[in-house]
Amino acid sequence: MTTPAPVDERRTRPFADVLNSLRRGKSHREAGNLMQELVTAVQATGRQGSLTLKLKVSRNKSGMIEIDDLITTVLPKPDRDSSLFFADDDGNLTKDDPRQPEIPGIRVASDSQERAAR
Repeated sequence: MTTPAPVDERRTRPFADVLNSLRRGKSHREAGNLMQELVTAVQATGRQGSLTLKLKVSRNKSGMIEIDDLITTVLPKPDRDSSLFFADDDGNLTKDDPRQPEIPGIRVASDSQERAAR
């Protein structure tokens, strides 16, 4: 067995070369597609997201190095409209304020009645 060269004297294969070789280039293409999806979502929402590449490196029974990769993204979520309700004494949701008394002779016009009145 030979003694490895000191770290500062070793020739190191560029990480991008290794990444491009994982699963015959499929991981590299997948990461590129996911990055594009992430950037599009960040541009659309103005919020941050993330892309994570996780590599599990092990030695198999024949002595070869085996690498399993997992690429995940956390996409920013777009704003969602909220809905406002009142709660009655029984905890039911309603659009009408249960504390406000009804005024006799006043009724709520439907959307079609409002458009006709215009």
